[in-house]
Amino acid sequence: MSSKKRIYDVHPRVAAEEFPFDRSTLRSEVPQPSQGQAMFADLLVLALLRRLRAARLTGLRMLLVSLVLLATGTAAQAHDPGEDEDAELCIANGGPFGVPGLQGPPSVIGAWEQLADWGYKGVHATVLGTGKVLRHQDATAELPGQGGATLWHPSSPNVIEDLPGNAFPHPDSTVMSNPPDPGDLFCSGHTPLTDGRVFTTGGGGGASSSAAKRAYIFHGDTASGGNAAFPWIRITDMAYERWYPTATSLPDGRVLVHGGVRPAVPGEPTTCCVGVGTPEIYQPVNDTWITLPAPSANERVNYPRMYVLPDGLVLKAFGQEVATLDVMTETWDIVMNTPVEFRDDKGSGVMYRPGKLLVIGGDQDDPNDWSTNKRDHAQVLDTTLPKAQWAWRAVANMTFKRRRADSVLLPDGKVLIVGGLAQSNQFPECAAFAPEVWDPATEIFTQLASHVHPRLYHSTTLLLPDARVIALGGEDEHSPPDQFTPEIFSPPYLFQGPRPTIQSAPRVADYGQIIDVETPDSASIGLVTFLRSGSVTHNNDMSQRYMELGFVQNIGGLDVTMPDANLAPPGDYMLFLVNTSGVPSIATFVRMRVDRDGDGIFDDGDASLAEGDLTCDEFTTIDCDDNCPLDVNPLQIDTDLDMAGNACDDDDDNDGFTDEVEIAAGSDPLDPLSIPTSTPMPTPTPEPGLLLQLAAGLLGLMALDKRRRGASR
Repeated sequence: MSSKKRIYDVHPRVAAEEFPFDRSTLRSEVPQPSQGQAMFADLLVLALLRRLRAARLTGLRMLLVSLVLLATGTAAQAHDPGEDEDAELCIANGGPFGVPGLQGPPSVIGAWEQLADWGYKGVHATVLGTGKVLRHQDATAELPGQGGATLWHPSSPNVIEDLPGNAFPHPDSTVMSNPPDPGDLFCSGHTPLTDGRVFTTGGGGGASSSAAKRAYIFHGDTASGGNAAFPWIRITDMAYERWYPTATSLPDGRVLVHGGVRPAVPGEPTTCCVGVGTPEIYQPVNDTWITLPAPSANERVNYPRMYVLPDGLVLKAFGQEVATLDVMTETWDIVMNTPVEFRDDKGSGVMYRPGKLLVIGGDQDDPNDWSTNKRDHAQVLDTTLPKAQWAWRAVANMTFKRRRADSVLLPDGKVLIVGGLAQSNQFPECAAFAPEVWDPATEIFTQLASHVHPRLYHSTTLLLPDARVIALGGEDEHSPPDQFTPEIFSPPYLFQGPRPTIQSAPRVADYGQIIDVETPDSASIGLVTFLRSGSVTHNNDMSQRYMELGFVQNIGGLDVTMPDANLAPPGDYMLFLVNTSGVPSIATFVRMRVDRDGDGIFDDGDASLAEGDLTCDEFTTIDCDDNCPLDVNPLQIDTDLDMAGNACDDDDDNDGFTDEVEIAAGSDPLDPLSIPTSTPMPTPTPEPGLLLQLAAGLLGLMALDKRRRGASR
């Protein structure tokens, strides 16, 4: 057994494959337990778990539960489960669940491995386009001076990069002091933006902190050109305070923020929290917000499950009603009621195919009635049907009751269910240690190999680009109260034979484009799947999406047809090749780029993975970025060559007078020598001849740079 890694399954782990990613910014080596300590803990845990299932008397089971929790590090001291009715109820009904777990070949049940203790849990986690996992939490109480954020890469599993809690201030200096702090990001909403950065908003110190209005953009990954010294950018605040909001990436590159709660004000019938039913939409290009009508009055929904449907409407699946939002007309359509168990944030939902939802677990009116509660139930909803035919339909139950479980889309099209617990309080005696996989073809759940640590409230689970799954964090009622040790699951498909490989694929693609994916395994490929990078908190992944792409074989690879923006809102996706044996490749990241104004000039037209770094002009409209991404301007005219086209430039000739002033005064807004005669002269500008010479020189350098880059591709 390696001193760097420990495995808590009786089967050998799948070999970790190297990634072609930059690892130069990874710094902090995580301390490891000794080989003897790890082996002793492994043997003790396995022995106790086997005895636990054999115990028939409740008292003996309770004693063994305590020993298991102590051995696995989830309890620093003995705990009497009888002190809590939830724990007693779970033990009486066979809890903890999935312990000791199935025994069998990893090709059938998969295999888990345990990583080193990170020293903090993973309440908020996002997969970045560089393959790294961003983990952030409470920037003030968890890691003082460290911002509560880390970066981790699966190719260096025991190396963590801690990031400082610095943020570039908003241009309005009254918003934040200098040096700024990203504030309390606990219980925020987040989703990746079109350029790979991560939008984060809301959260904060419950319903009592103004931090709940704040919004930030994470750009601390140096592998993608970010700033590790100042990893956060403070952006304009929302109109409403929101704790537990959901952030949803839209097909036009904007972000919809909905739901959550705010502090009550005097006169409201509550001492805590009031639901925020008014959605807001953020436009990253100009850092602005707009508010939309609410679907219903005073609906309180923590982390509503929101999904962009194939027709472009946004579905709200949790809360009192199932409703759709048309963001173009800013109107809601309430379709039907939501099943009672899915009206809050305790259940989990996933769009397993475009327009088709699976929801599992959750809560209901009488959670303590073990025989009637529905925490093992699952239902599906098909929104591809006409709305008049929408209906929740029950499918086979899960093996275990679960609330606060994570649902993870896999590259073979199945859904992995991880963690959760059978009762309300965070007792590991109620934990579901065994994951289950749901197959859309059969609509049946299948139990898999059990993990070691309980993954309860504030745990997160994400698909990695190597097709494994990482589980982070979680809390319980014992001391210490947090799970700091990540575990990685290798699903059964990684033990089914050789993996197909991707030799090359474009890093950037356009909607409807046919791209060439080079692979020596083209004859054996059965599926090409496209999964948006996950961004999860509170058993709500706000970003993950799954679709299957059309393809045909060519010489040396595949011609793959890219989807439209409703199926794949712009941003980073993992493209997998899955062979006819069901084995996935390691993913390659493909970014779907956006043309916000629809004028045929992409916002990242030079495919540099950065928007606005090389803007177009009237002389160059190919392999460059739209100089007015929100205004239709196919000719890209930029009279003063200031990188802002005339369509969005208030002063087209850069003479110090706005176009509006010049037009009103009768002067020419495109001629720097034509100025309003009744207005004082502005600050002198360079001679027109000199300006033209400088512009010509700049254009020459740009053309030379483009030729060089083109030759290097």
